[in-house]
Amino acid sequence: MRADIIRVRSINYGRIPAMGKRFLLSTVLMVFLLPIPRAASAQDEVQVRLLGGAIANASLDGYEGGYSFTRAGAALSWRWLTLSYTASRFSWDNAEALPFGNQRDVPWEYLHTLDLNAAFSGQTGVAGLNWFAGGNVYSSWEKEMSNSFGFGGRAGIVWDVAKNWRLRLGAFLMYHPTGLDGFPVMGLSWQEDGAEEKGWSFSLGAPSTNLQYRFSPLLAVSLGAGYHYGIHRLADDSPVVSAGYIRHRNIVGGIYSHLSPEFLPGLKITLGLEGNFWRELELYDDDGDKFASYDVGNGLGFILSAAYGF
Repeated sequence: MRADIIRVRSINYGRIPAMGKRFLLSTVLMVFLLPIPRAASAQDEVQVRLLGGAIANASLDGYEGGYSFTRAGAALSWRWLTLSYTASRFSWDNAEALPFGNQRDVPWEYLHTLDLNAAFSGQTGVAGLNWFAGGNVYSSWEKEMSNSFGFGGRAGIVWDVAKNWRLRLGAFLMYHPTGLDGFPVMGLSWQEDGAEEKGWSFSLGAPSTNLQYRFSPLLAVSLGAGYHYGIHRLADDSPVVSAGYIRHRNIVGGIYSHLSPEFLPGLKITLGLEGNFWRELELYDDDGDKFASYDVGNGLGFILSAAYGF
């Protein structure tokens, strides 16, 4: 993971449960390699990425109703620009026992996200000191895209503090109809000499960190933890709230294997087994005001991604 090309997701600390706050701070000492689209590397002019995954069924705390979901996505990167699309399909268990909706129809089934992201980096003119900046515009919706748009921006510095050590500092802001979120970008990374072929590397920071050991150019394994969240605009005819919004967030931890087959240079495959913890589901009306919040039980999941650069 390159420290000079960074894409993060915003977090509003005031909206995270107390246990989630403590756990989020502890992720600075934990590890996670985020499986999200990012700009093509310096060696790859173009990169195509496919992503799939699922999370097992879990009930809302205090209720018998719950849900599971699967997701699939694709991203196309060209130099500093990335266009990505993700769709999630929700399967509901005991929808009649949920505290929202009409207890007959499923609250929602498909959620979509379309994102256009730009990432830039360069040298400041000071030895060992570089900069990064970027922004994104996105839409996240159930059926109608109106009032589903948001945008964000980020900027900061990357400092080569010593041989094989790199420090990054910056900030990130994201606007959505539910409000404005801000988050610091910070991290310290290190890699062993020759880690591209064999050896250890890690990146500690927020909102995600990773620890990796590469056995050979073919295989690497990493452990991890990080913070995920998403905001979607509900349908006009939603049984939950007409043209309102849902925000879902959770802590993810897992183990991942990374394959780079020799028969097709440029191909990278990642398979991971994940645990999803401290899950929360929030509901907002069409004005972006929150009116309900529910905790969701822990759930196991997996991710599978394939990226090809050329």
